[in-house]
Amino acid sequence: MRLLYGVYLLLSVAYAADVRIHFIHHRETNASSLIAYSTSGDLITRICGTTIKAKESVDFSNINENGVGNFTVGSTSFFVHSDPKYSGGPSCSTDFDHAYTAIQCSGVKWDLEGVVKQDPKSCFFGNLAGGGFEECQTDTRYHKLHRRCGEREPRLDGDGWPHQRYYYQQLSEVGHCSKTQGCSVTSSNTESISKGWSATANLPIWISGGYSVSKSWGTGAAYGCNGGAGDQVCVWYRVAHTAYTVREPRGLSKKDMHGPQIVIASPNKNNEGGGFQCATGKNCVHKGAMYWDCHGKRSKKFTHCGPPEQPELDPKNNFIRPYAKEKTKTTKVEKEAYDMD
Repeated sequence: MRLLYGVYLLLSVAYAADVRIHFIHHRETNASSLIAYSTSGDLITRICGTTIKAKESVDFSNINENGVGNFTVGSTSFFVHSDPKYSGGPSCSTDFDHAYTAIQCSGVKWDLEGVVKQDPKSCFFGNLAGGGFEECQTDTRYHKLHRRCGEREPRLDGDGWPHQRYYYQQLSEVGHCSKTQGCSVTSSNTESISKGWSATANLPIWISGGYSVSKSWGTGAAYGCNGGAGDQVCVWYRVAHTAYTVREPRGLSKKDMHGPQIVIASPNKNNEGGGFQCATGKNCVHKGAMYWDCHGKRSKKFTHCGPPEQPELDPKNNFIRPYAKEKTKTTKVEKEAYDMD
């Protein structure tokens, strides 16, 4: 009899998955969201309310506004605590302020049999920034209470289609040489330059994409340029950038949906490929003049000017590469199967 009980216990443990549970409660509206993720970050389900129905239901209805209380998985009760010795197994962290309470519990053993499907609507729509509130507050890799919702680190789309972009700025006044002799623009006529990263759309967080770049580049060195008789002369500075394409995540996993493509241009480390330049004639405009170069065309605003293999940006939500191809193949197979039926 004891042997049979041991086998049953072993089978029960084998079917229990290790999951992360995230509970969010908005105090003013009393709205709640309960979300379950696998340890790899894949979404299992999300429901509006305090209980996920399953063979072993997960119930967070006995948690107060400060995140104190017990939750149950099936018939087993756990205390919300960071130390598994006190909680009874899981490790939970709690954050709360005047607006909401957020609890994240890892190491939860849960039999997923009969789990309800994901609730398609936002649990906080109309009260907060829609589903983005949930995404922001439940990402354990980037979750910070003091961050605004949506401030999630973007991800490189494929290899990012890296290419070089150049920003130019005139550092000196225009030197006007006399008709009989040349002239120069000396160091006293130049100024320092500082250039930060740019993007084709607003991004709250910068990433390097793994390239040899920095968030900004600055130089205070003085430069001098000489012009011939009757000429105009000035000093320009070129900041070399590496541009790469990213998407903002809409979920936790790399395989989840991402936002439209955005191009980031970051100064190369040590301004590799850049430096000061002397210009003459009509190329001298005025001190502080600037532009971005795009295949010989000048633009004051940073815009996409990609390589031939990436002529345009995708303005729609999509999956990042290589998962975009995987999703496309899956959709095609599913469609063919449907057509056969």
